[in-house]
Formats: sequence, C-alpha cells, structure tokens
Amino acid sequence: MSEPATKQDLLNLEQRIEARFADFEQRLDSRFAEIRELVTDTETKLLKAFYSFVESNQKRPEGIERDQANLHERLSILERRVTEVERRLNMPPAA
Repeated sequence: MSEPATKQDLLNLEQRIEARFADFEQRLDSRFAEIRELVTDTETKLLKAFYSFVESNQKRPEGIERDQANLHERLSILERRVTEVERRLNMPPAA
C-alpha cells in the first residue's frame, strides 16, 4: 500500500474522522448532562440536610427561651412570697 492517496481517499478519511468526532462529542455531551444532574441532585440533598439542621437548631433556642421565661416567672412568684413573709415578720399585726 504505497500508492499515493487520492482526493477521494482523503475525503473518506475526513468523513470518518468527522463521524468519530461527532460521536465523541455526543457521548461527551451525554456525560456532561449526567454530571450536571448528579451535581444538582447532590446540591438538593445538601440543602435539605442543611435546612433540617437549621430547623433543629432553631428549636433549641426557642426551648431555652421558653424555659428561661418560666424560670423568671417562678422567681418573681418566690420573690413576692418572700417579700410578703418579710412584711409580716417586720410589721406584726396591730393588737
């Protein structure tokens, strides 16, 4: 096969190369679409996990604030009762 290549041989070679590149480009586009979908799915999963984490962390301070308000209320009641006892001890009833 030491014959020189004809224009037709070169055109056939060019067509085969173009066909291979077109096939390669199509497979590459398909892979990119798969990767894009995978990244989107991963991003969605991460966002869902992050929002779940945030929600649980928001509930903790709300619980702490509620408990703190209850403690303040109970402390106020105790202070009023102590003040009432002190008033009775320091000011005996008039007889």
